Amino acid sequence: MSEVIQAGKYVELTYKVTDRKTGHVLTRVEFPLGYVHGHNEILAPAVHAQLEGKAAGEIIEVTIDGNDIFGAPDAGREGWTFGIPSIWVWQILFWLLGVAMMWFLAYKMELSSVPQAEGEALVEDIGDTSLEKPGA
Repeated sequence: MSEVIQAGKYVELTYKVTDRKTGHVLTRVEFPLGYVHGHNEILAPAVHAQLEGKAAGEIIEVTIDGNDIFGAPDAGREGWTFGIPSIWVWQILFWLLGVAMMWFLAYKMELSSVPQAEGEALVEDIGDTSLEKPGA
């Protein structure tokens, strides 16, 4: 008898995501994804609930609505995070992260400044020791 999936068990699974309206496969993961059930929330809650109590080799089908993950776009202010749609929260968060990273690279790492020393061409690396143009 195979062990059942429960909290604390290491689980490996493969999956595919299919558009229910068109039937097109959006993504397919054939290399097993591993996680500890009940501890790593890397999958949608509906998937965790469906996997609970299943044995190795069993196939499940779970319908996931994008509104469950990102929030309903027409839910009104009560359904929004910080008074704005949740997808906007993520977009603003990653925009701020990008701005902070650009500032850090440009000013703290000095990647936006002109080099102090003149660079020297390394012609030996490419095997071209002649500085003349070809055919000249």
